[in-house]
Amino acid sequence: EGVDCIATTDHDVTVDWTEALKSTGLLGHILWLPGLEVTSEQGAGHINAFPWAPELGAWDHRDQGADAIVRGLRDRAPGAVLQLNHPLFGSIGLWSQTGLEAATGLPRTVDDAGHPTGATTAFDAVEVANGKHVDEFGGVLDAWERMVDAGVRSVATGNSDSHRIVGQERGSMRTWIHVGDDRSASAVVRALRGDGQVIASNAPLVQVHAQRFLGGPVSLTVEVRAAWWVPLQTVELHAGDPTRTGSWTPRRWERGDPAIVEQVVDGERLWTISATLPAEALDGWVLALARGRDDMQPWLDVPAWGMSNPLYLQP
Repeated sequence: EGVDCIATTDHDVTVDWTEALKSTGLLGHILWLPGLEVTSEQGAGHINAFPWAPELGAWDHRDQGADAIVRGLRDRAPGAVLQLNHPLFGSIGLWSQTGLEAATGLPRTVDDAGHPTGATTAFDAVEVANGKHVDEFGGVLDAWERMVDAGVRSVATGNSDSHRIVGQERGSMRTWIHVGDDRSASAVVRALRGDGQVIASNAPLVQVHAQRFLGGPVSLTVEVRAAWWVPLQTVELHAGDPTRTGSWTPRRWERGDPAIVEQVVDGERLWTISATLPAEALDGWVLALARGRDDMQPWLDVPAWGMSNPLYLQP
């Protein structure tokens, strides 16, 4: 599947894969991050921690809210990435359990009866795209974007959440991280803690570049790269406050739009789109999303979907 790095995060179980990787000859060829998925049955959702040394094991987190669980994870593994998994997946999603404030979009800290929910936003990453549930990505993305608007910065990730060999192929949805020549665990951690280029995608690689000259508007370039056989259909440019409430409206381009400049070289399709934001957008953010309409059969039985992380614009 071309996976360069894998984080093994079982439900409240830790496993040392060292010998298994040695036996397959993969040790040294694939970066393995041991991990843990803290799995709450009391409304705190599912939270990944990685790297998480196998000898740390799991611990009894019963009757603890997500805020207490996060503090416990930070105490035990201060160097780990903490990722909130599938936050709107019903009984196993933290945001589904706490509810979200209508005014701010933030998780509710107190329920209707006045009891604390244990909600927290202190995560390094949020799983916006889980497995093959493409129809559900949009709702999570909207909720996550509202939190970014509210000042909560976390990295959007995509994961295959593979529990089975068939139907949940490893890397069918994945997080792409630009690390250059540094293919170490520390480079992955730095990127997922907000200090790097991160893309969530099952095929298209999406990037946004920005330039501004002499106090004028912001010039944006969106690049979408994918294999020639990936059936791309649309590109969207999302913008956060103040552009969301200002004079600039987020854009959407369909395949065949003259604004899309297409090149196909050596089996790779490149779409390039230019756009402009007003100068007042310079304390906001932008990201791009590319997706398909048809499944990527016979390679993958879901449509293409990929997003950049926010590019934070500075005055």
